[in-house]
Amino acid sequence: MGNIWETPLPDLVRGYDAQEHPIAGPLLRGGPIRLATEHGLAMNDSYVDECHLCYTARKLLLPCFPRYLAPKEAYGL
Repeated sequence: MGNIWETPLPDLVRGYDAQEHPIAGPLLRGGPIRLATEHGLAMNDSYVDECHLCYTARKLLLPCFPRYLAPKEAYGL
């Protein structure tokens, strides 16, 4: 949704549109594989499960969407 330290929670909720969100939107439309393909990530078939694919895709997208995928420590960075 955004950063509650930068935007008050009521404003975050009021302005949130999951379908238009760069991370939530693709996930809602088709899961982790849709997240990867909509953002042009090169994926392979070596993922253990969908969670592994989603984590990897989000980690790769972190530089592009740091405010939505924070904190970076969640990805071991």
